[in-house]
Amino acid sequence: MNDALNLTQYLLGELPEDERNRLEERLLAEPKLFEQAVIAEGELHDAYAAGELTPEQRHAFENRLLRSSEQQDRQEFARLLRQVAGETGGDRATAPPPPARVIGGARRFGGFERVFAPLAAAAAVALLIAGSVFFQRSQVLEDRLAQVEDERTAWVDEREALLSREAGSRSDLAGERAAAQEAQEALRKELERTQGQVRELESQLAKRRTRPPRRASFVLAAALRSSVGPRELALPADAEDIELTLETGAFEDFSSYVAVMFGPDGAERWSRAGIEGATGDGGTTVTLDIPADLFSAGSHEVLLHGRSQGAEAELVGNFEFRIVNP
Repeated sequence: MNDALNLTQYLLGELPEDERNRLEERLLAEPKLFEQAVIAEGELHDAYAAGELTPEQRHAFENRLLRSSEQQDRQEFARLLRQVAGETGGDRATAPPPPARVIGGARRFGGFERVFAPLAAAAAVALLIAGSVFFQRSQVLEDRLAQVEDERTAWVDEREALLSREAGSRSDLAGERAAAQEAQEALRKELERTQGQVRELESQLAKRRTRPPRRASFVLAAALRSSVGPRELALPADAEDIELTLETGAFEDFSSYVAVMFGPDGAERWSRAGIEGATGDGGTTVTLDIPADLFSAGSHEVLLHGRSQGAEAELVGNFEFRIVNP
């Protein structure tokens, strides 16, 4: 690798980014290479002052190495140093040494200035190199510090973004947890209400099991045998079952009976098959047990059919009555 060429290209900004990064890492790690970079920059200043740079190099030099006031002062010093060196060299070639002079009792030689000028120039170059080393190292350190600061800023931004996302996730989780708790509370209340209803039904069922149902009994004659019209029935308010005893008015020999009850709207309210009859002195009677809540105010009718073994059902009679409860 040609370090001198790379250093010149680096100072003029001509290196690709990956090579520039690798060279900057070497400048921080290798003091000798850093000193070579300082010398290379001094040579660029001299070449610029001597007009030896190409137009492209001159343009790059002005944009990169003459931007700060310190760099401009350094270039001016290089120009003056080159001018002084040129003048001193010309004097040595053309002018004879002056005679010695006595100042304040001491002899001085007129050529002292010519001897001192190169020494002063060398000292100035040494100071310039030392200053350049310090400046370049400071510049590289500042660039590296800026890069570290950018990386730290990026890290802080990324950390803030992660914390923000984590806070959002926690907020969403808290909302979901609150919604789940509300749903659980609603289910708990619904379960308690359902359990209360079940307990109430069980209590009612237990009461009905421990006591006989409240029953109201009525006797009805067939409509053909009634001369005063449908019988009016007033059902007790606490009645649970209605017992209707149907008097057929004849001695029937059917093996079983079928009963169908119709309500005031003419719709079927209740029916039962396989009912057994009872025969007494007055004829055959059939007893029906019908829930009280199937009755409503208005006219009702019960059709009673008898069945014999292997025969079709025959109409025994129709029984009409009116519920007068409101």
